[in-house]
This record gives sequence, structure tokens and C-alpha cells, in this order.
Amino acid sequence: MFDLSVFLFTKTVVSDTLFPSTLSPSFLQFLSIFIKILITTLTGIISFFVFIVKTGRNAILEKYYKKSIRDGLKRFDYFSIFGKDTPSEIVVESPQKFSTIRALVKKFILGVLFKRKIQHIFVFQKKTPEEQKAFVIQKAFESVTQIDLLDMKFLESLIYYLAYKYAYDFGNIEQPVKNILRRDFESCPYRELINKLDSLEFGAKIVLNPPPQEKSLLTNVLLPMVVEWEKSIIAERKKEAKREEIEKYKSFAMKMIQEIGDEKYAVVFIGLSDISKYIQMVRDCIDRTDGFIIAARGNYILKASAMITRLFDFCQGKNLQISAYPILGKWEQRRRNPIDCAWYIFAKTEIFPEMKTFVAETRVFPEMQGFVEEKE
Repeated sequence: MFDLSVFLFTKTVVSDTLFPSTLSPSFLQFLSIFIKILITTLTGIISFFVFIVKTGRNAILEKYYKKSIRDGLKRFDYFSIFGKDTPSEIVVESPQKFSTIRALVKKFILGVLFKRKIQHIFVFQKKTPEEQKAFVIQKAFESVTQIDLLDMKFLESLIYYLAYKYAYDFGNIEQPVKNILRRDFESCPYRELINKLDSLEFGAKIVLNPPPQEKSLLTNVLLPMVVEWEKSIIAERKKEAKREEIEKYKSFAMKMIQEIGDEKYAVVFIGLSDISKYIQMVRDCIDRTDGFIIAARGNYILKASAMITRLFDFCQGKNLQISAYPILGKWEQRRRNPIDCAWYIFAKTEIFPEMKTFVAETRVFPEMQGFVEEKE
């Protein structure tokens, strides 16, 4: 038979042996010391990682990067073009002590735990602090200026220009760093063309109806147009655009940009005026230009489309061989809803062979269907 008294006695002995009801003072003292050592060790490890992440030359370089993006996009009015693609975090790795450990820790915390987009930059080939600062400023603008429809040399010239302009116009940057940025831009093959396209004086010559607040053609017309054009090309082909197609469009984009610099193109902004006024602007200078860019936003897009149709009638009456190409997209603005935008490239030469029949048959572009009129 089961003896309950024996069972209770055995249970009491085992419990008192493994889990004593009262701990000895020496054991409690040992346990207290062990916990203090463990807490001190963990605090030291965490403090070390926080120190190497927050301090040192790499942390200073990361601040330069973030400030360049924040101030550059904001003050150059580039947010509408590139802002939403900006990397949220930056990790710099250099020959500095503990740099690799620091980069791994920061990438794990920001990338794995917080799921943030990280830009990882290596500055091993830059020896002096000034060279490293100039390099990360250039990398900041490179990270938001990836455009496949621009030649690489033009894109590099643009990046060097933006970094140089930022340092001289807006950034609280040391003079040795400015000198490095200046030197790099002055060696660019497209230095003169980019300077010209960003000049307000030049823009006033190219734009037939300059707005009251003048803005550069580079930021207000060319870059947003090319960026949206690239998106439409890739979207139409379900992100599988072939290299040959990209090169074809890139060739025309670069030719048009160069001709704008040579004052062979004019720009017309469509706004409140009557269509006949804009058509008269084109008629007055059509004999001395190779083409036009007709730009419109929101509820002015349909007016621009109607204007193109009437321009075809006018050109046919003068026996002019003309072609046109529509570029449609969205204008991303801070704290405002995106607004529809359109640019019509209207040229007296053939733009693309496949466009000749398209223009002749459709007259009013089918892409305009479905566009929602919005008030600016």
C-alpha cells in the first residue's frame, strides 16, 4: 500500500536540498557580487558601442552627409525630384580604430532592428579629414541623383556641381573642403553646360514667358522631366526596359540638353493666358529654333494638349516637318499632394522613327485620357 507519510518525508528532504528555504549569508553575498559584476560588464559593453557609434571622425562624417542631403534637397528645391528616394541613414567606414566593428553594430541596429534604408560609404582612399568630408558630401548628392537617361560623365558633373554649389552657397563648410569640391567640379567635362543651365539669366533667354519668380531650367524643367520620363519608360515595359531602348532615349535626352545649352530650344510654361497667346509665342520664333518644350501642370495640361494640336495645323500650313513627344508624370511636393505634370517635346526634326506615324494619326495624345484635372 502507498504510505503517505513516507512520501511527504521524502519530498521535504529533496526540496530542502535543492531549493533551501533559507539561503546562507555567504551565498547571498556571492549572488549580489555576481549580479553587480554582470550589470557592470553589460553597461560597459553597451557604453562602448554607444561611444564608438556616436563619437569619432566617422560620426562627424556622417553628420556632414545628413546635413548635405537635408539642406541640399531643401534649399535647391530638389525634394520634388529626389526627396522620397533619400537614404534615411548613413554608415561610414574608414581606417579609424574600431571602424569595422562600429559599422557592423550600426548596420545591425539600424538595418536589422529598425529596418531603415542605409547608405554604406568607404573612405579608405581619402587620407586627410578634408578629403573625407568632401567625399561624403559628394556621395550625399550621388545617392539621390541616380538617373539612367543621362550620360555618366554628365551625371558625375552634375553631382560635383551640386556638392560644390552646396558648400559655397549654403553649407557651413571649411575652406579646405570647399577648395577640394571646387577642384573636382572644375575638372568636369560638362562644367560650362551645367553652369549655364542653372543660371537664371540664361533661363530668362530660353523661356519665352518667364514666370514672376525665376527658377533655373536645370531644377524646374530638365531634371524633373528626365526623371519622370525614365519612370514612364520603365513602367511601360513593366520594369524590363532593354539596354538598347534606354540608350536610344538617353541619346535623344543628351542631344536635347546640349541643344538647349546652345539656345536651339525654347521653353513655354502654360498657365492662365489664352492658348492663342502661347501659339503666337511659338510662331514668332519657330524659324530660329529647332524645337520647344511646352510645360504644364494640373488643370493646364489639357490646355497644353489642345495647343499642340493647333500647332500641328499651323506647321502643316507652312509645310514644316514636325514631331512631338509627351512626357507625363507627377510633381512630388513637400506637405502637398502630388500634382500631374506634363512636358511636350515639340521638334522640327524627327524625334523617334516610331513616333512619326503615332503623331500623324493620333494628333491628341491618348496618354492624356484619364488624367485628372487638379488645381494648383
